[in-house]
Amino acid sequence: MNNILSLKSYQELYRDSSFIGKVKDRFKMTYKYQRFIKELDVSIINIDMPSNVHPESYDNNIRRAENIRGLKYKSRAPEVWRILDYKWFNDYQKRLFAFSVVKSIKLFLRLNLKNIRNSCIGVIDAGDYINKYIIEELCKFSNNVVLVSKNIEYLGKVREYLIAQYGVTPVITREYEYLLNNVDFIITSRNIDPKNEKLNIWYLDDRYMPDNSHNLHVNNVTFTVPWEEKSLKYTPQLVGAILDHIGGKEIEEDLKSNDIHINKFGFNL
Repeated sequence: MNNILSLKSYQELYRDSSFIGKVKDRFKMTYKYQRFIKELDVSIINIDMPSNVHPESYDNNIRRAENIRGLKYKSRAPEVWRILDYKWFNDYQKRLFAFSVVKSIKLFLRLNLKNIRNSCIGVIDAGDYINKYIIEELCKFSNNVVLVSKNIEYLGKVREYLIAQYGVTPVITREYEYLLNNVDFIITSRNIDPKNEKLNIWYLDDRYMPDNSHNLHVNNVTFTVPWEEKSLKYTPQLVGAILDHIGGKEIEEDLKSNDIHINKFGFNL
């Protein structure tokens, strides 16, 4: 049996690197359940995690979780706080997450009688690592991309790469206000909350709660799968771990050949 470690926490986030904090975290970490995807000979082990997002404590807690059942894991599917979870994604999971973000935007635009090819999509902060694969995926389909970051020198290098690889020349700017009246969708790794009710925003920080109302907030995607096991929440990181295990290489082809489709995209799914 091949094992995948699913790590979840829905409690309020905190940061604690103290000795007492480490002790408390041990008691908060519990085994919840095991599910089997018999068609693939895969076992999903779910562990409830502390919501401690001090970076060192978070990493230590994941390592402790790996030892709870005394099993070896092919990969991990963390769902604690995406800003830290992301570095534990393998390459396939990162690419599937990027695909999920862009595909959900394409679906939304289509429902609103628009095409991503001709729509303006902005990315904030385009210098953040979590946006790297998303920007590349976006440039496969959109001719009108705006990259926002204070690190203009880095964005210049990114633009040269995107021109060479995808034939797309993105606009680069330091000021995110540029987007607010000139964009069909914003993808952001920063916790922005502009006062513009017409905006559609994909928040990569899945724990951030904006105060202002916008036309659409998205921070997650779930999938439908053909397997008998339906009780699991099939997130991009879990589906990515499963498909990577069975030898996945090309995201879109892998999803199609395995009859896996986006089921929902929205806020706090």
